[in-house]
Amino acid sequence: MTGWIVLGFFIGLFVPGLINKLSHAKYNRDSLENVMKTLLGDFKISQTITDELLITAYDYNSQEPRFYSKYFAKTNPRIYDIPVGNATGASSAAPTFFNPKN
Repeated sequence: MTGWIVLGFFIGLFVPGLINKLSHAKYNRDSLENVMKTLLGDFKISQTITDELLITAYDYNSQEPRFYSKYFAKTNPRIYDIPVGNATGASSAAPTFFNPKN
């Protein structure tokens, strides 16, 4: 019986901290946003030099992947012709490291 009490004590002591670490981003997204803005500027997907650029991201609202390329920027510019920095920021939304990009 005391073994179960000790096990329950350790679970109650360590599990909440572990859940907190896994559910909150480790790094602030602001510094990443500044780097993206500095290096990539306001250039949109349609303004890229190469046709081979493909940036993948995940849209949490629709729960679907998003593919940013010149092809998609031409087919639906309202959604896909965004600044390259925004697309790359959306692709770096690993929840344990950075919060998702809005």
